[in-house]
Amino acid sequence: MVRLMVCLDSSEDAHKVFEHCLTVVGRREKEKEHEVVLVGVAEVYHRSNILNVLRVDFDCQILDKANKSIIKGTTEMLEDFKKELERRGVKASVLVEAGDPRDTLCDVAERVRPDLLVMGHRRTTLGLGSVALHCIEHAPSPVFIVRV
Repeated sequence: MVRLMVCLDSSEDAHKVFEHCLTVVGRREKEKEHEVVLVGVAEVYHRSNILNVLRVDFDCQILDKANKSIIKGTTEMLEDFKKELERRGVKASVLVEAGDPRDTLCDVAERVRPDLLVMGHRRTTLGLGSVALHCIEHAPSPVFIVRV
């Protein structure tokens, strides 16, 4: 079985990365079974960061609601992608973590141990984005970059 870890964010570009995942799975459908782990990193707000920027105290319940909404939105998006994979007969699971995408994706890859980590990147003036570059350098698995 080939295990893919597909990293998706909430941007429109996530659909392009997912479409590429479907292409890869579809091409090799007859050769090997696939398992796809859909991973999203929710970049939540931290009270200390907001205090440093605003320099005022605020209601933590508002922050908690915002963070729950971010995690819920990320989970719902990944669940929709999961349903599409399962409709095509591909075993899929969803994993949502909170944190900095660079370190969090590498930590998840350590636990999941995929055969291939698939992620997108937006072009920057320096080439690869910081998340993609960090994962190429630090992830324990080969990284496949989809240009979006």
